[in-house]
Amino acid sequence: VSGLEEQLANATKELVSAKEAEKKEAEERIRLSAANGHLEERVQRVEAELEASRGEKGRLQGLMVQMQSAKDEDARRAEEDVARVRKELERREKEWLEMRNDLSAERTRGDEVRVTSQHKLEELRKAGRQAEEEAAKAREARIEAENKARSEGERAELL
Repeated sequence: VSGLEEQLANATKELVSAKEAEKKEAEERIRLSAANGHLEERVQRVEAELEASRGEKGRLQGLMVQMQSAKDEDARRAEEDVARVRKELERREKEWLEMRNDLSAERTRGDEVRVTSQHKLEELRKAGRQAEEEAAKAREARIEAENKARSEGERAELL
């Protein structure tokens, strides 16, 4: 009997130990289940954040493409503006050179006219001086002729 009691006591102890182990295992399952639920929620949040990040990445890539297109367009416009300004500068430089050449030719013609005019003026002054000298000589000759005619007129009267 005592062997049976001892076996019963051992079996009871084992049963109690098994129930405690089962209880601990059940508690551990509950704790693991809660932890698993928490991890599942966290995985879902991370997946949602990942999906949102992918969407944001796509949006940012789209913006980058737009910005690059705008940058390329701005660069193209700037190149066109530079080309237009250079062409305008070349045109104005050509006009300036033509005007400078025209002005130089005009100055040369003006110098030629001035020199020619000075020569003509000198010739006219010389001719004017000669005419004045000839007029003075003619006056002197006329005065002498008048004086001579008077003298002869007086002589003729006297005779």
